[in-house]
Amino acid sequence: MLSQHPSPVGEGRILVIDSDAEYAEMMCTALRRDASEVSVANSVRTAVGHLRGSVPGVVIIDYGLEGSPTPLEFADALRRVQPEIGIVFTSEARLSVVDVLACFRAGGDEYIEKPFHPTEFAARVSAVARRACPSLISLSDESEDDARDPASWFQFDEGRHVVSYDGRALDLTATEFQLLAELHRSVGSIVPYADLNGRVLGVENEREPAGSLKSHISSLRQKLRVAGADPDILRTARSVGYALAP
Repeated sequence: MLSQHPSPVGEGRILVIDSDAEYAEMMCTALRRDASEVSVANSVRTAVGHLRGSVPGVVIIDYGLEGSPTPLEFADALRRVQPEIGIVFTSEARLSVVDVLACFRAGGDEYIEKPFHPTEFAARVSAVARRACPSLISLSDESEDDARDPASWFQFDEGRHVVSYDGRALDLTATEFQLLAELHRSVGSIVPYADLNGRVLGVENEREPAGSLKSHISSLRQKLRVAGADPDILRTARSVGYALAP
């Protein structure tokens, strides 16, 4: 149930991605006034770690962040993996119309220029959160079959390295089994290329999808399709990693 006095961002978590500590603290203060849960990452790369396990309702991204993936690439990847999430871009530099449009084309819901008034900032983020909330509401009122998450259709036998989907055994190689298990442990969140390269392939410090990783993912997708899984259940977060969709 929603409280009669909701926080400015509803009941979801918020992730602020900004390398400017002063602005990050200002945003957190504005958003926490009504006890919202807000976390901060100082880079896009760091933000990926915050998305493991628990996906926020709203992500606020500074357009000027440097590094790979870029803020636009990250937003595009996040939107593809989590279509319901709210994405807000901010920028201290005045952006051209072309750049602002690029933010929206990458999946942004709102653009807020710095400096801003904290109350207005919180209100505009709140509006984004309200639009995102309907798809984040619990499915408790639906029937069990309708509410069933496709990811819950997997049955793993870690000891025997055997997995089935909706009762159908998947004929996977040892590497494909490990890949699927890693993605399933973080269902709904992006697993970075570096994590998969290191944990599954034993290739450390590789932040791009090695050719062998792409090949294994492609084969795994095909086998999931044969078993009747949704073709979009295994998603590519371009320039970031892969995700098993919720």
